[in-house]
Amino acid sequence: MSAIEGCAVALALAYVVLAIYQQRICWIAAFASSALYISVFWQVQLYLEAALQVFYIAMAIFGWLAWRNTETQAAPIRTWPPGHHALACLAVMIVSAVLGSALSAWSDAASPFVDAATTSQRYWPPGWWRKNCLKIGFTGL
Repeated sequence: MSAIEGCAVALALAYVVLAIYQQRICWIAAFASSALYISVFWQVQLYLEAALQVFYIAMAIFGWLAWRNTETQAAPIRTWPPGHHALACLAVMIVSAVLGSALSAWSDAASPFVDAATTSQRYWPPGWWRKNCLKIGFTGL
C-alpha cells in the first residue's frame, strides 16, 4: 500500500466515524479521501473508479453545504420489492458489459470489466441518487 493510499484509507475511515457522530467535518475527510483516491485509481488504470471519485467529491461539497442547517426532518426509509432488485441486477450486468467492452477496446485499463462492474453498480438506478441521496444529504444522514 502506498503512502497516498494509506492516507486515503485513513481519511475514509475518519469520514465514517465522524459521520456516525454527525460531525460536519466528516465531509472534509470525504473530500480529501476521494481526491487522493483519484490518484490511486488512475495509477492502477481503474479509470472509471477514478472518475467516480469526482462524483464523491461533488457529494462531499454538497454534504458540507447541506449540513449547515441541521434542523431538517429525516427522510423516510423505503425498500424495493424483489422484482426491482432483479431488474437492477440485470441492468448493472448489461451496463457493466458495455462499459467493460468500451474500456477494453479504447483504453489501457488494467481490469476493464471489474472496473466497469464496480463503478456502474454505484449509479443504479439513474434517478435513485437524485431522490434519495440528496434527501440524505439534506437530513444529515
